[in-house]
Amino acid sequence: MFWNCGPRSAILALPDGTYRSELQTDGLLDKPVTLKMALTIAGDSISVDYSGTDAQVDRAINCALCYTDAMTMYGIKVCTSATLPNNEGAWRPISVSAPAGCIVNPVFPASGGSRMLIGHYLPMLVFGCLGQIVPERVMAACGSPMWGMNQSGVNAAGKPYANMFFFNGGMGANMQGDGISCLSWPSNVSSTPVEITEHIAPLRVHHKRLRPGSGGPGRHRGGLGQEVLLESRSESPIAVSFLAERTIFPAFGIEGGEPGACGMLRINGEAVDPKRQYVLAKGDTVLLGTPGGGRHGSVAIRSDRAREADRASGYLA
Repeated sequence: MFWNCGPRSAILALPDGTYRSELQTDGLLDKPVTLKMALTIAGDSISVDYSGTDAQVDRAINCALCYTDAMTMYGIKVCTSATLPNNEGAWRPISVSAPAGCIVNPVFPASGGSRMLIGHYLPMLVFGCLGQIVPERVMAACGSPMWGMNQSGVNAAGKPYANMFFFNGGMGANMQGDGISCLSWPSNVSSTPVEITEHIAPLRVHHKRLRPGSGGPGRHRGGLGQEVLLESRSESPIAVSFLAERTIFPAFGIEGGEPGACGMLRINGEAVDPKRQYVLAKGDTVLLGTPGGGRHGSVAIRSDRAREADRASGYLA
C-alpha cells in the first residue's frame, strides 16, 4: 500500500513516536566512530536528529551536511514512498539536524575535508529506526561501504602512476529474499574486473571468488563478500593503502538475523591494519576479504530448500 501513495500519506500511516538507532564504524586506526540517530514521527512529518554522534575528525572521512541530508532522506524514502519520482515536495515532510562540528556536519576547514564513506552508513541508521515498526520494509545492513585499494608506483619507463581498485561486499537480506553478493550499496561503484586490474597495474590476480559463510544463514541469508589474492609483479616498490570498513564492526542483522562476517586484510599471509599504508616488493601478496551482509530473520526458520541451495552452491563455510 505505501509504495503507491505520497510521502505524507505514507508517513501518516506509521505510528507516532521517537525511534533510536546507533552503529559504530572502524573509524581511524584505533579510534572507532559512533553514529547516533533519533527519528521522530509526528503525524505526517518525520524529523531526524544526529545528536550524540561523534565529533568531526582531522581526516577526510567527514560527511558534509548536504550529503547527510541526501542519504538520510533516501533511507526514509525507500521505506515510505519508494516508487515516487524524486521531487522537491517529497522532502518537505522530512527535516534533518546535526550538531555543528560532528562528523555528519563538520565545520570546515578544520575537518580536513569531506568524503562519502561515513554517509554510506546513514540509510542503515534509518533502517535501524524504522525496522522497529516496519521490519518488512527494510533490509539488514550491508557489508559494502566501501572497499578499495589505492596503488601507486613508478613504471618501467620511470613514469609515476596511481590506480584505485574497488572490491564490493555483500548486501543485506530483506523480507523478500537473500542479499545480493558483491554489490555496492548505497553507492553504485562497480567491482574492478580482473582484466582491468592486470592491464593497468603490475599486479597478478591469483583468484577472485566468493567468501563462503561471509553472508551466513538466516531466514534470508546476507549477501556474500569476495576474496581477492593479488601479487606484486613490479620491479620497483609499490605503495598501497586501503578503503576498508567493517573489519571490526560487522553489518548488523535484523528481525533476529545475525551479522555478516567482518572484512579482513592480509599481506604475505599476515593480518595487518587496513588503516595504514604499506610498501610491497616484487612477489609480495595482498589478500582482501570483503564483508558479508547482515541476515533477515532467524536461521531456525530458513527453508530446507534454501539450505540445500546454499550447500550446493558452496555458500556455506
